[in-house]
Amino acid sequence: MNSFALIEIDEIEYKANEYNGKVYDLTVEDDHSYNINGIVVHNSVCTTRTMTGVGVPQFSAIVECSDAANGVGGHIMADGGCVYPGDIAKAFGGGAHMVMIGGMLAGHDESEQPIVDDRIEFYGMSSDRAREVHGKRKDGYRGNEGRLISLPYRGPVNNTLEDIVGGVRSACTYIGARRLKDMAKCASFVTTHNVINRVYEQYTK
Repeated sequence: MNSFALIEIDEIEYKANEYNGKVYDLTVEDDHSYNINGIVVHNSVCTTRTMTGVGVPQFSAIVECSDAANGVGGHIMADGGCVYPGDIAKAFGGGAHMVMIGGMLAGHDESEQPIVDDRIEFYGMSSDRAREVHGKRKDGYRGNEGRLISLPYRGPVNNTLEDIVGGVRSACTYIGARRLKDMAKCASFVTTHNVINRVYEQYTK
């Protein structure tokens, strides 16, 4: 890392009951992220593990780090890897205090990406597309560690959010957790290779 700058954002648009604390624009070697309460937030659609060989599966990272974080009063934010609402529930069950999702919310009206032929563009912040849109390093150091994908247009995000909240709430009832922060105390995990009964999959509409 050659240099970085952390600049507090004076004004930010937010709705009632949403986060209204300090937010920072974090610039690291010409790459932009956001820093909220000391947590750096990136985009998803990442290919870092295949490009560099560096990385840890998300659930494993949560489980390994949560005890250490709790010991010093820190917080764990699960970053990526969630495809279904159950993945979010498992992240909380593994010890995450917050869960960041990107792809599950992409393709909706609120993403503010243009709709072309009923599809919406979604790209990682280290992809070639991101460099086309936001600029790239002058020394050409960074490789392509993100993908550009085209998602079907999914309309308003409300239904997706209802599915997510409903899934997590139902998970709490199954394991006996009254609050999100209780999920890690109530959850236990087993290894499985097939979580879906596919017998009637061909008849699903």
